[in-house]
Amino acid sequence: MPPPQTRVPRTTYTTYTYRPRRTTSETAKFQAANIQLAGGWWMTKQSYHNLPSHKRLDTHARAVGATRRTGVISGFAAASLLGIGVLNLHHITTVDVTLPGKAQPPSRSQWPSIVHYRSADLLPEDIMIVHGYRVTTPARTFTDICTMHGEAEGLAFLESALRAYDLHYFQAYVARHRSQWGMVRAQRVLNWALYGIDSVYESYARYLIITQLPHISVDAQVVFFFQESDNYYRVDLLIDDWLIVEIDGRFKEQGTDTQVKTTLLNQNRREHYLENLGYHVLRLHPDELTHHLIPTITHLTSLIHHTRPLTEHVPQNLKSRPWWSTSRYRC
Repeated sequence: MPPPQTRVPRTTYTTYTYRPRRTTSETAKFQAANIQLAGGWWMTKQSYHNLPSHKRLDTHARAVGATRRTGVISGFAAASLLGIGVLNLHHITTVDVTLPGKAQPPSRSQWPSIVHYRSADLLPEDIMIVHGYRVTTPARTFTDICTMHGEAEGLAFLESALRAYDLHYFQAYVARHRSQWGMVRAQRVLNWALYGIDSVYESYARYLIITQLPHISVDAQVVFFFQESDNYYRVDLLIDDWLIVEIDGRFKEQGTDTQVKTTLLNQNRREHYLENLGYHVLRLHPDELTHHLIPTITHLTSLIHHTRPLTEHVPQNLKSRPWWSTSRYRC
C-alpha cells in the first residue's frame, strides 16, 4: 500500500498555454511562438528552451499527466511529481507511462514525442494520485528506476526518498515482489541505503567507491565535534579514516558578492580546521565525479600513507534516522 501521507510540494515555475480554436493565420502565428507538449498543452518556445533538464522533465510530466486518461506516470517523471530527487546522469526528459493491469500501449506512431510507453504489469496498489496526476508510488518508482536505469540511479532516488519515507516501506515492497524481475538489484541497493544523505551526488560518489574500490572503507556524514563546544562539522564522505571527500554544487557560487565571499571564507575555515587535525580534504564538483573521483582517490591512497590513526572523527550509524535530521517523515 502507498504511504499514508502524500503531501508533495507543488512547483510553480512553468505556465502552460492551451491552444483554442483559431483562424488559419492565427494558428500559424501561435504555432510559431509555442511548442506543443502533449494534447492541448502548449508552452512558449522561449520559456521551454530556457528550462534546465530537470525542470523540462517536470514540465513534460505535468503535461502528459494532464492529457493521459488511463496511463500512469512512472520512472524519473514520477519521482519529479512526487518531489523526490534523482541523479538522472543522462538528463532524460522523456516521460515514462505505464498502463494499469495488462493493457497494451498504442502503436508508436501515436506516441507524443515526449512520451515513452512501458509494457509492465501495474497493480492498483502501485498507483497514487498527486496533485491530480496518476503516478507510481514511491516504492514502485524505486524498483522501476533500479530496473530501467541501474543501481546508481536507484540508490540516489532511494536516499532522497528516505528524507521523507521509512526504509521499511521500501523493504516491505521488495519483499512482497521478490520473485519479479529486477528485485535482486533493488535489494542490493536497499542494503547500501543510508539515512541522512544530503544530496544525490553524495549517493553517487559513495556508489562509485563501493563498487569500484571495494578494498577501502567509506563512511558518510561523519561528524567532527569542536573541543569544549556543541558545534560540529559534518563531512560528505570519509575514506580510510583520513581522506575527506566534499562534493560542492554551484549553489555555493550563487548569491551576492558578499554572500559568496562569506561562503568561501567559511569553507576555507572549515578546511583548515580539518587539515590541522591531520586529515586531507578532496573537494570535487558533481560534474567531476564520473571521470575523476576514482582515479583521484586511487592516486592519493597510493601516494599518502598514515602511520598513526586519526581519531578526531565520529562515524554515524545511518541505518537509522540520524539525530540531526528532522522528525518529519511519512511512514
